[in-house]
Parts: sequence; structure tokens; C-alpha cells
Amino acid sequence: MHFALPEDLQQFQQLARTFAQEYVAPRARKWDADKWIDDELFVKAGELGLLGVYVPEEYGGCGQGLLAMAIITEELARHCGATALAITAHNGLGCGHIKLAGSKEQHQRWLPKLAKGPELAAWCLTEPHCGSDAAALTTRAEKKNGGWVLNGQKLFITSARRAAVLVVMARTKPEGGKDGISAFVVEKGTPGLILGEPEDKLGCRGSDTVPV
Repeated sequence: MHFALPEDLQQFQQLARTFAQEYVAPRARKWDADKWIDDELFVKAGELGLLGVYVPEEYGGCGQGLLAMAIITEELARHCGATALAITAHNGLGCGHIKLAGSKEQHQRWLPKLAKGPELAAWCLTEPHCGSDAAALTTRAEKKNGGWVLNGQKLFITSARRAAVLVVMARTKPEGGKDGISAFVVEKGTPGLILGEPEDKLGCRGSDTVPV
């Protein structure tokens, strides 16, 4: 059985490896001390295609899959866990959710911007009382005045302070269990959206983790 990576993924691997060695590694200690990764990292990552791994090419992404994402994560994490965490969560949880379940209008509006950077997409599932047990979440969404009003609290949200959009999981059917949950794209600056103070973590400190 042949286990070698196809040529296009070998090129992707080398691109991520060079970026991690030459740009990420020399700055990782400072980002950890500052508890913040410089915006320039995400500008450069966007230019290299590392922020649009799952985003289709028609929206400015790479149109790649899980194996490409695993390769990128491995190369980045070798030098900076916080960078790997921020970029992987953005691609897989933020952009990935919009790509998977978003409307065509949402694809057109958000995916090109998120593939470019430096702003990211955050994913909001975890809650104080139930952790990441999705079926037990209590954040609720109610239809009002032609839109939706969300009420609840999320915890340990990766890149919430940097995010242009947050994909928020909320309950639309009170008695629906796991089938009563929907996902909402909430823009930065939406009235009522409040970000708490970042967690003082033991590791991966450059990647902000925030209550919402």
C-alpha cells in the first residue's frame, strides 16, 4: 500500500513548514508572553491560503479537505501550539460550519473575507453549566421582528476577540433535544454581544480564549 502524500499536498506541507519555521517559530515566545498573536501572522497566513483550507476556490479558498488541514496543523504546532489552535479552529469550526450549513448568500458574504484574513471566525458551543455537551445547551434563539434574538452565555471560545463573525449554537425548540439546535452567524459589533476577559491559561496563551 502506498502512503506517500500526493504532490499537491506535499507542496502544501512544504509551504506550511517554511512559514512555520521562518515566521512563526521566531515569534512564538513573544506571542505567548503577550497573550496575543500579532495580526500580521493572520495577514500572511491568508496570503498563503492557510485561512481558507476548506473554502471552495470560487470564494478565494484552497478547496482542500481534512488531510490538508491535518498537515498544516502538524507543521504549525511543531513551533507554536497557539498558532495551530487559532488557525485550525478558524478553518474547521468557523469557516467549516459556514461552508457546511450556510446559505449561498452567507457563503458569498463571509467565505471570501474569512479566507483572506486577518479577522477570523469563532465557533460558540461550550457553556458554563454543560461544557461541550451540545444536547444540554441552554442558549436560546427567538424569532422577533423579522429576525432572531439570542440569549445565553458561552465559555472558552477560541479567537472570540479577533473574530469578525461568531457561529453560535442556540436552541430554537425548547423541547427538541439535539434536534432543537440551530447555528447562527453573529457579526462582531452586534448589539448585546459582550466579550469577557480572556482566560489566563497554562499553555497556548497567544490564542485568546474568551467567555461570550
